[in-house]
Amino acid sequence: MPIIKSILKRKLTILFFILAYTSAILTFSIGNSALTSEKNKMKLFNKNNNKIISFVSENPNKNFKLNSTDFLNILKEYKISIVLSSFIGINGDMVEIVTELKSEGLSIKPDMKEGTYFSNLDFSSDEPIAVISSTLESEDNKYILSPNIKLTTIGSTYERAKKVIVPNKVFFDFFEIDNIAMPNITCVINGEEKEVTAAINKIKENIKKLDDTIEVKVNPYVLKDVNYEASNLQTTSLLLILITIINSISISSLWIEDRKKEIVLRKVVGAKDIDIFKIFLGELVIVSIISTILAFIIQGILAFITNGYLYSLNIKLNWISAVSSFLLAIVVAYLSAIPAFKYLTKIQPAKMLRED
Repeated sequence: MPIIKSILKRKLTILFFILAYTSAILTFSIGNSALTSEKNKMKLFNKNNNKIISFVSENPNKNFKLNSTDFLNILKEYKISIVLSSFIGINGDMVEIVTELKSEGLSIKPDMKEGTYFSNLDFSSDEPIAVISSTLESEDNKYILSPNIKLTTIGSTYERAKKVIVPNKVFFDFFEIDNIAMPNITCVINGEEKEVTAAINKIKENIKKLDDTIEVKVNPYVLKDVNYEASNLQTTSLLLILITIINSISISSLWIEDRKKEIVLRKVVGAKDIDIFKIFLGELVIVSIISTILAFIIQGILAFITNGYLYSLNIKLNWISAVSSFLLAIVVAYLSAIPAFKYLTKIQPAKMLRED
């Protein structure tokens, strides 16, 4: 192919442009991967996707009991996550102890600093294991939850809040009773809005059958306002795209400047501006594709070396980032070629030859 031969003739020049394009696409791809991860996390803070369930008795002296097995049987057909948590005092600190009864909703693995996060099997395990936030001290991978519960830590997260994530059994062993209706336990249901609404209606229906003196109260579970963060993420996305386009246009302009003599010679022998532009555009698209593949490889290596996180940001390549980066590379190649075409039309062979 003439385009491939043209590229091979200018190895050093092409290498420079490939490296420059690779840097631009790599920056966008890593940034977009981190942004996609953050956008997914934001659903966890959306009041429509997260609801706190509490059980209130008409008789304040009555203790209503609902064990985890019965609760799961009520909600087994719904694609939701059920998270239980409670704040407890440990060595003078308030620590949040957390477990997941069901993980089919919007629960997203926290950013891991070290080790691994729980699988569904880990949550249902009898093993005394834990994932703790990096703000908690742990000696020799051990964490003492209580005098009778000593846990082996399998990982730590970047979370600043003091949190200990444990299997279901460890959670209930700490409270010495399997009862999710205890007032000191927060029960959060999260998932897509329709699933959460249907699950709550099912809970109300079943609790009424069990005990009509118990009222199921539902409140939104919102840790923070995400509107400001959403706005920042959108602005950052636009800035990344804009920077990539500006860099690519600058690179393509340098490429044309570097090949002035070749363009003049082609025009002298009768080549039209559109013919030269097609060659240039073809080369630019090929360079963009090569650069995108290299960027993905480098990102994969970086993710492997850093365990997928850079300064607590998830930089693992996901399909959304991969597709958007590839499409951006092609679009940018065409956009970069537009100013180059204008520049091509201004090059006058007679004038250039007189100047030389």
